[in-house]
Amino acid sequence: MSKSNRIKMKKANAPVTEVVVKKTMSPILKKVLIWALVVIILLGSAGILTVSAINKNGTLIRMADGIVIDGETYKASDVDYYYNLYKVSLNSTAYTYYTQYGIDVYGIDFSKSLFKQAYTQDADEDKVPDYATWGDYVLDQAVTAYYNYVLLNNEAEAAGFLQTPGIEDQIARSVAQTVADTKVEAEANGASYLSYLRYYYGNCVTEESFEAAIRREVIANLYSTSLFENVEIEDWEIADEYKDNKNDYDSVNFLKFSVTVELDEHLDENGEKYSDDATKEADDKKITEASLALKTELDTVTDEKSFEMLAKKYNYAEGDADDKVYAPLKEKVAFSSLEDAEAAILFAEDTVAGQTFINRDDNVLNVYYFISREDNHYNTRSFRHILLNSEAESEEVLAAAQAIVDEFNAGAKTAEAFGELAFKYTEDTGSMLDGGLVENVGVDTVVEEISTWLYDEARAEGDVEIIFSDSYGYHIVFYCGEDDVEYWEVLCDDSLRTAEYETLADEIIAKHSYKKLDGLDRIK
Repeated sequence: MSKSNRIKMKKANAPVTEVVVKKTMSPILKKVLIWALVVIILLGSAGILTVSAINKNGTLIRMADGIVIDGETYKASDVDYYYNLYKVSLNSTAYTYYTQYGIDVYGIDFSKSLFKQAYTQDADEDKVPDYATWGDYVLDQAVTAYYNYVLLNNEAEAAGFLQTPGIEDQIARSVAQTVADTKVEAEANGASYLSYLRYYYGNCVTEESFEAAIRREVIANLYSTSLFENVEIEDWEIADEYKDNKNDYDSVNFLKFSVTVELDEHLDENGEKYSDDATKEADDKKITEASLALKTELDTVTDEKSFEMLAKKYNYAEGDADDKVYAPLKEKVAFSSLEDAEAAILFAEDTVAGQTFINRDDNVLNVYYFISREDNHYNTRSFRHILLNSEAESEEVLAAAQAIVDEFNAGAKTAEAFGELAFKYTEDTGSMLDGGLVENVGVDTVVEEISTWLYDEARAEGDVEIIFSDSYGYHIVFYCGEDDVEYWEVLCDDSLRTAEYETLADEIIAKHSYKKLDGLDRIK
């Protein structure tokens, strides 16, 4: 059997399924889905963000023609929806960076028109800016987003995708869930539903146009998912991918601590610091001597505990807590997240457990104790689940979950029977059509509570459990069993499938065209 048939790839941002998946697969939508399906940017943020105080005339924008896509004309108000959404998203990012790091990443005054503020984000300082103002930039993103959503909807309709059994039910439930969530957030912020919508999406939005936009995004999401899943990947392609790019799929575990070599202060006759070849040579000699002394001590390390004791010797400070960790454990570290010098040693084929080494970075000596390399050669797990959303533990929601379990136990108690209940009850619309099925799950790739349960050595096929997750609520989980696929194969399949999908997405986009109309000027 081909890997492409055995490996069930689920798009990471399918509706609500993302609440189950913790570490998502690599992004698969290139220039297609600009924002996540759930369009509430910051929950409970209405009292925090500063949005433009300039109120555009929604009626005038609704009357204006804004864009022509494949010969069909669409209103400027449809683009305005995404303009405002992107602006608020940009604002929330700026707010987060400022509050957490004290950095003004964009230099934008969101209380003023973005069309009166120069765009400043070009990476190449010598390059002529692509956009004159921030407003031009945001409007271009909005046009691109709307265009991509529309063309995917058109493609889905032309392909007969909307006639897929159960798809309309899934679309309706996804839209209803988003509307319900938005109403809850509006109430939590003391705002009416419509005023809350206009806060995020501008004065043009109505309850009807909001639902239409969500439906458009759901269809685009689901159709792109089907395209992704239908990409064919052969066994030999997966094997060759891993053989040629092994470091991209493996990870390493190690301990690490750092030692800073204090260098002498070099002052000239005026008491000013200076540097020349002689001072550099003196500094280098001191660092080398410190490194050799540390290496001598490092050679006596025999295990993780003695490595930790050496780290403590070099980094102990008076008043440190008794339980302080001096050589933190680095787990499942990817090759791409390491500096070149350390990656070259940690990922070397001949590096073995217990090996130690020092990597010099100027006057800082980074010290490592290698534990293991993880090649992900283990079989994945699959499960079905029914999600009942809850922000906190709730006796009422738990009772509802138990009632579903009782209904399951009163029936055939098969995976198929559980799937029927998932279609009926689950609030995870992303896995609804598949009967709550989530396949080929690796260790720690779903929320911790489910991952721990799945990989419990005592787990048996057919086990059912109610599991609460702090972030998402109650999951009724049915264990389908161990797959005949190893996790490295899943990772390689995903990477290859992503590349093929992106090519397909580009081809779809290239088949279509759009033209901006003067009506977009009314957004300014």
